[in-house]
Amino acid sequence: MVIFIWMNRKSMSDTDIITPNSKSPGVSILPITQATNATFTEMYFRNTFLFFITKGTKEVVCPINGKLTGQQGDVVIFPPNSVVTMENHPRLDDDYKATGVSFTKQLVQTVFHERKFVSQPDGIQIIEAIPDNPMSILALIEQTLNDDDLPPTILQHRLLEPLIWLKSKGIALYHAND
Repeated sequence: MVIFIWMNRKSMSDTDIITPNSKSPGVSILPITQATNATFTEMYFRNTFLFFITKGTKEVVCPINGKLTGQQGDVVIFPPNSVVTMENHPRLDDDYKATGVSFTKQLVQTVFHERKFVSQPDGIQIIEAIPDNPMSILALIEQTLNDDDLPPTILQHRLLEPLIWLKSKGIALYHAND
């Protein structure tokens, strides 16, 4: 399955994104596969977006942190309202593959409710595969979304756990303009 979402910051609203998993309000999960290098310039991410890289690498030019490279097993974290240039690089023997997870502002604010008084946002951040094993968090998200027997209250609570984990790792998902 291929999903392409064009993000235009002037016309996008929460109802504009149709995702393969609409069971959970507030969280969307999207498989990403790419056979060749591709550069995406000035991409806008309205919501918090996590790229869990399973094969290949992702280079991101962040206006705050400069050039960053995510490797296989890493998670690249885009805070809300990020505008970046990024390039995905497949491996020589296989496609670039990642899983994207989007969290709405409401879910993020549940965990990151404190105001952070800074002159500029933290920008794109990476949690590396070693020692933090972000793939275990992706597995938790997928397991939660695939469990049809979870009551809605438990489902919502479990979907906050990845955000709590990010916060425990020092990740900030709010910025001066929130």
